Amino acid sequence: AQHTVRGNATGDYEMAQGMGCGSAGIAGGEHGFRQPIVRGIVADLRRGVPTGRIAARFHNALGDIIVHVAERVGEEQVALSGGCFQNKTLAEGVIQELRARGFTPFWHRLVLPNDGGLAFGQAAWSVRLFHEGRLSCA
Repeated sequence: AQHTVRGNATGDYEMAQGMGCGSAGIAGGEHGFRQPIVRGIVADLRRGVPTGRIAARFHNALGDIIVHVAERVGEEQVALSGGCFQNKTLAEGVIQELRARGFTPFWHRLVLPNDGGLAFGQAAWSVRLFHEGRLSCA
Protein backbone atom coordinates (compact mmCIF):
# COMPACT_ATOMS: atom_id res chain seq x y z
CA ALA A 1 0.00 0.00 0.00
CA GLN A 2 1.16 3.50 -0.77
CA HIS A 3 1.60 5.63 2.34
CA THR A 4 1.94 9.38 2.38
CA VAL A 5 2.20 11.84 5.22
CA ARG A 6 1.59 15.02 3.25
CA GLY A 7 -0.01 13.81 0.02
CA ASN A 8 1.86 13.21 -3.22
CA ALA A 9 2.76 16.82 -3.99
CA THR A 10 6.40 16.30 -3.07
CA GLY A 11 6.58 12.51 -3.12
CA ASP A 12 8.75 10.53 -0.79
CA TYR A 13 11.70 8.17 -0.81
CA GLU A 14 11.08 4.52 -1.53
CA MET A 15 10.72 2.25 1.46
CA ALA A 16 12.54 -1.06 1.40
CA GLN A 17 10.28 -3.78 0.03
CA GLY A 18 9.22 -6.47 2.46
CA MET A 19 10.24 -4.55 5.57
CA GLY A 20 9.92 -6.79 8.57
CA CYS A 21 10.56 -6.28 12.23
CA GLY A 22 13.90 -8.09 12.29
CA SER A 23 17.42 -6.70 12.09
CA ALA A 24 17.20 -6.38 8.31
CA GLY A 25 13.81 -4.69 8.28
CA ILE A 26 12.19 -1.95 10.31
CA ALA A 27 15.18 -1.84 12.63
CA GLY A 28 17.25 -0.60 9.70
CA GLY A 29 19.73 -3.43 9.38
CA GLU A 30 21.94 -3.87 6.35
CA HIS A 31 18.97 -3.92 3.96
CA GLY A 32 16.53 -1.91 6.06
CA PHE A 33 14.79 1.37 5.32
CA ARG A 34 17.81 3.65 5.69
CA GLN A 35 19.59 2.71 2.48
CA PRO A 36 16.77 3.62 0.04
CA ILE A 37 16.16 6.91 1.84
CA VAL A 38 19.83 7.89 1.93
CA ARG A 39 20.28 6.86 -1.71
CA GLY A 40 17.29 8.97 -2.67
CA ILE A 41 18.57 12.01 -0.80
CA VAL A 42 22.04 11.68 -2.38
CA ALA A 43 20.51 11.28 -5.84
CA ASP A 44 18.35 14.37 -5.31
CA LEU A 45 21.33 16.39 -4.10
CA ARG A 46 23.32 15.37 -7.18
CA ARG A 47 20.40 16.42 -9.42
CA GLY A 48 20.16 19.79 -7.71
CA VAL A 49 16.71 19.23 -6.23
CA PRO A 50 15.88 22.11 -3.87
CA THR A 51 16.61 21.30 -0.24
CA GLY A 52 13.03 22.11 0.80
CA ARG A 53 11.72 19.43 -1.53
CA ILE A 54 14.34 16.95 -0.25
CA ALA A 55 13.30 17.73 3.33
CA ALA A 56 9.62 17.23 2.48
CA ARG A 57 10.36 13.90 0.79
CA PHE A 58 12.39 12.80 3.84
CA HIS A 59 9.55 13.71 6.21
CA ASN A 60 7.09 11.84 3.99
CA ALA A 61 9.33 8.76 3.92
CA LEU A 62 9.81 8.76 7.69
CA GLY A 63 6.07 9.21 8.18
CA ASP A 64 5.40 6.36 5.75
CA ILE A 65 7.61 4.08 7.83
CA ILE A 66 5.80 5.03 11.04
CA VAL A 67 2.39 4.34 9.48
CA HIS A 68 3.70 1.10 7.96
CA VAL A 69 4.87 -0.10 11.38
CA ALA A 70 1.49 0.79 12.91
CA GLU A 71 -0.24 -1.27 10.22
CA ARG A 72 2.13 -4.20 10.68
CA VAL A 73 1.67 -4.21 14.46
CA GLY A 74 -2.08 -3.87 14.11
CA GLU A 75 -2.87 -2.07 17.37
CA GLU A 76 -5.59 0.57 17.08
CA GLN A 77 -3.90 2.91 19.57
CA VAL A 78 -0.51 4.30 18.55
CA ALA A 79 1.73 6.26 20.94
CA LEU A 80 4.07 8.74 19.26
CA SER A 81 7.06 9.69 21.38
CA GLY A 82 10.67 10.63 20.95
CA GLY A 83 12.54 13.71 19.89
CA CYS A 84 11.58 13.38 16.21
CA PHE A 85 8.00 14.28 17.18
CA GLN A 86 9.15 17.75 18.22
CA ASN A 87 9.17 18.29 14.46
CA LYS A 88 5.75 19.81 13.76
CA THR A 89 5.67 18.74 10.11
CA LEU A 90 6.37 15.12 10.95
CA ALA A 91 4.09 14.97 13.99
CA GLU A 92 1.09 16.61 12.32
CA GLY A 93 1.49 14.57 9.15
CA VAL A 94 1.77 11.25 10.99
CA ILE A 95 -1.18 12.06 13.27
CA GLN A 96 -3.32 13.00 10.27
CA GLU A 97 -2.39 9.87 8.30
CA LEU A 98 -2.87 7.54 11.26
CA ARG A 99 -6.33 8.99 11.89
CA ALA A 100 -7.20 8.65 8.19
CA ARG A 101 -6.33 4.95 8.41
CA GLY A 102 -8.48 4.37 11.48
CA PHE A 103 -5.82 4.53 14.20
CA THR A 104 -6.07 6.50 17.43
CA PRO A 105 -2.75 8.31 17.84
CA PHE A 106 -1.53 9.67 21.17
CA TRP A 107 1.20 12.28 21.41
CA HIS A 108 2.76 14.68 23.88
CA ARG A 109 0.85 17.86 24.57
CA LEU A 110 2.12 19.10 27.92
CA VAL A 111 5.57 17.51 28.16
CA LEU A 112 8.15 17.44 25.39
CA PRO A 113 8.66 14.05 23.70
CA ASN A 114 12.46 14.14 23.99
CA ASP A 115 14.84 13.27 26.86
CA GLY A 116 13.39 16.05 29.03
CA GLY A 117 10.00 14.35 28.89
CA LEU A 118 11.60 11.02 29.70
CA ALA A 119 13.34 12.51 32.74
CA PHE A 120 10.04 14.09 33.83
CA GLY A 121 8.33 10.70 33.62
CA GLN A 122 11.09 9.03 35.62
CA ALA A 123 10.83 11.70 38.31
CA ALA A 124 7.03 11.39 38.45
CA TRP A 125 7.29 7.61 38.80
CA SER A 126 9.85 7.99 41.58
CA VAL A 127 7.53 10.35 43.46
CA ARG A 128 4.74 7.81 43.16
CA LEU A 129 6.95 4.99 44.46
CA PHE A 130 8.08 7.21 47.33
CA HIS A 131 4.49 8.03 48.34
CA GLU A 132 3.59 4.33 48.15
CA GLY A 133 6.49 3.53 50.49
CA ARG A 134 8.30 1.48 47.85
CA LEU A 135 11.19 3.93 47.56
CA SER A 136 13.17 5.70 50.24
CA CYS A 137 15.56 8.61 50.06
CA ALA A 138 17.90 7.13 52.70
